Amino acid sequence: MNITSRMTEHSSRLLIVAVCAILLSGCGAAVQRESTGIQEATGVKLLAEDLTGATIVVDGSTMQVTAADLTAFRFGVLGAADRREEALDRVDLPMSPGSHDLEVRKDGRTLLRREVFISKGQVREVRL
Repeated sequence: MNITSRMTEHSSRLLIVAVCAILLSGCGAAVQRESTGIQEATGVKLLAEDLTGATIVVDGSTMQVTAADLTAFRFGVLGAADRREEALDRVDLPMSPGSHDLEVRKDGRTLLRREVFISKGQVREVRL
């Protein structure tokens, strides 16, 4: 082997090692553990035909639902509407993660009495 072919072979090996080092350096990046710009809602989304005037009790705290408490319908994926859901009243109940007692009463009747467990970032949908 002459000197020129040895230098070419050495340069090729050096180039391969440099490329591998660059590619592997990206593997050691720190893992991102925090999200930014996204608010993780935690709670219950309560849906019913008529929630105005209902009493909602969460862990002993009482709330009388008024028209101002209702959440406006937002379009689903790619703006596709769900007409059945669009016609329902919706109340969003923010909750901390864990187990909660939920009760809904209207016109002297108990419509719902349930224990719900909510994980962090989970929104549970409850339909009446």
